Amino acid sequence: MRIGVIGPESTVEVIERVVTESLPNIVLVIKTTEFFEESDLLAQELQESGAVDAILFSGPLNYNYVLKRIKPSIPWGHLSHSRVSIYKAFLDASYKYHSDLKAISVDTYDLSIIQEVLSHMGITDFVINKPEYSVNDANLENTFYIFLASRIRMSMTFFKFLQHFWIET
Repeated sequence: MRIGVIGPESTVEVIERVVTESLPNIVLVIKTTEFFEESDLLAQELQESGAVDAILFSGPLNYNYVLKRIKPSIPWGHLSHSRVSIYKAFLDASYKYHSDLKAISVDTYDLSIIQEVLSHMGITDFVINKPEYSVNDANLENTFYIFLASRIRMSMTFFKFLQHFWIET
């Protein structure tokens, strides 16, 4: 089976390593981009070329973005944000940046999972900020940049929306 993988290079490298080690019969066709808005062109190219049997997107943002623009002609899927990736992000924020995790800004993560993880960590006095957005927004990237820039100026912990930091392996 041949699977196309679309996402940022850092995430795709992890996917490639895991698949190569665990599923030697799977052949990956890698298409990297640091900008989710380019994912639709890559998906279209993979589908039309017949080079793959399925497409795996690095996360829900690029998957949903492309799904609104292109009709799948082969199976598509995406990696979900996991609790493990959230724990890792919080650990990094606490250890590397000395954050108390009392003010969190997120973009595409499910708020209930964020709240659950913080509660399991014993953090109950927190504020979570999330931008209002639609994957149909022509200026979606700019919307996220403005949101994250405003959070940074306020010295809040944030998750970068480009999806290339952490996935469960």
